[in-house]
Amino acid sequence: MDYFVIGRENCDDYPLLKAADRETSSAVARTAPLPDEFVAQLQPRPPVPRHPRWVDFHKMPQPVISAKIVDLLAPLELPMVQLVKAQIEGADVEGSYHVLHVMNMISCLDRERSSVATSRTGAIIEIERLALDEEVLEQVPEQNRRLFILEEDTSVYLVDKGIADLIESAQPVGLKLYHTSEWHGAVGFD
Repeated sequence: MDYFVIGRENCDDYPLLKAADRETSSAVARTAPLPDEFVAQLQPRPPVPRHPRWVDFHKMPQPVISAKIVDLLAPLELPMVQLVKAQIEGADVEGSYHVLHVMNMISCLDRERSSVATSRTGAIIEIERLALDEEVLEQVPEQNRRLFILEEDTSVYLVDKGIADLIESAQPVGLKLYHTSEWHGAVGFD
């Protein structure tokens, strides 16, 4: 099974984002569907680049994606995945954006083959090397494991090879896909 971590291309001109209000902050952190009419209110997170470039992928920490990527994912009708309309305040933004609201979490970290830093209580602080437990994934229906969040580290969004190929075919700017064998916790800073 080939899986890829969705990551942000490292470029200081691509703004990071944050929720512009408490309602949005609370809503996108939930693992429940949001009403179809909900619009996430976002804004650039300091430090804001002097010459920001609005590309196909931004982070808030949830992924924020352009219409180019939305148009690829929407027809797939992925279970427990919502493309939530977003309004970016205080920025001269062209085009539309959506928050990739993923409620699908799978606990499938292979602790024996992965390398993790843990606290004294055993909680995972950082995943240094990622390996997925394929036996666990095989128990999950295929449609439910095409796009998901790693339950052990909810900042890790994973897609299967089919979705990775689909996304890469559009040549998105700002988004980088890392095969799980190549990914590590600090890969976005390489």
